[in-house]
Amino acid sequence: MIKAVEPTQETTPIQTEEPDQEQGNFVRNRAMKRASPETYRNVFDLDMNGQRVLDHLQLTFANKSTYVRGGQDAERESCFRAGQASVVSFIFNQINKANDPNYQGDIDE
Repeated sequence: MIKAVEPTQETTPIQTEEPDQEQGNFVRNRAMKRASPETYRNVFDLDMNGQRVLDHLQLTFANKSTYVRGGQDAERESCFRAGQASVVSFIFNQINKANDPNYQGDIDE
């Protein structure tokens, strides 16, 4: 025969108040500046790993034709490919702008 055992300790009431919001590692968010053309040059032109990444992006997204033959789905695919290529083109334009000897930098900086 099994007997029920009464708990010997009182149960604690459920906490109704909210726990502290700043427990654990506290990370402060910093407002970051906008990336300037110099930033793109430092990352993708002066750093060897950045050059590898940019070459890979160019081979993957910018070297293929953006035109796809077909109907409406092909038109969407063409727009999608053009969007991919425009990102790589933007990176190259920023690097070229920073390498321009007449470039003065942004006034805000």
